[in-house]
Amino acid sequence: MLRKQPLYIVLFFSFVINLISCSKPIDGESVIELMHNTYKDKWYKNLKFEQKAIFYANDTVAYKQIWHEVLKVGEGLAIKFDSINSGSGYVFKNDSMFVYKNNELVGKRKRVHEILELGFNVYGQPVANTIQKLNSSGLDFSLLEDTEDYYIIGNPDKMKVWIEKERMVFYKIETKNKNGAISKIEFNKYEKLGEGWIAPEVIFYSNNKITLKEIYFNIQLPETLPNNLFHVSDFESTIW
Repeated sequence: MLRKQPLYIVLFFSFVINLISCSKPIDGESVIELMHNTYKDKWYKNLKFEQKAIFYANDTVAYKQIWHEVLKVGEGLAIKFDSINSGSGYVFKNDSMFVYKNNELVGKRKRVHEILELGFNVYGQPVANTIQKLNSSGLDFSLLEDTEDYYIIGNPDKMKVWIEKERMVFYKIETKNKNGAISKIEFNKYEKLGEGWIAPEVIFYSNNKITLKEIYFNIQLPETLPNNLFHVSDFESTIW
């Protein structure tokens, strides 16, 4: 006859089983949720930095440029070329990209900025928002590979995303285009920043050849930023 176990023992083992099952992602959506929850109410909200943008052609440096960038997590990203007083650059907001040249809006198109979502916004916006945006971009959350160091989300014939397990941060995205070309973006050399992280080296590849290297410097976490950063009619005069 089996001996009846005390209630506290039953509850303890039930708690342990639930803890294990909840901590191990079962699909890509639960990986996104784990990323978000790992840094909930901890990740920085505002970020600004400068970067060296080094462009490559045929494995050699073609030209270099300085970019000035500002980010409100979950709201938008603005980039100015060459000078903070420049009228040329990009704004990303509401899943759209706005292109400015000489202080004129010369282009606008729908675009989910995948590395913005995976590297930053995932920590500061609702989980459902991140999933919806990346799903619309072509990421298949039903496919998950659990390796020793990474969670790998997505279809290898379309789009795959690598999430580092130890810190629950984005490492790499690989996209296979309809013509068979493969593009890849890596976040490298992570450093602690506030209660979150920053990868000050970002490398872009096309068919395993480097096309762009970004090196961040003068990285800051401002307490406040102007309210009109991403709703500008005068891009040139918008300063952060």
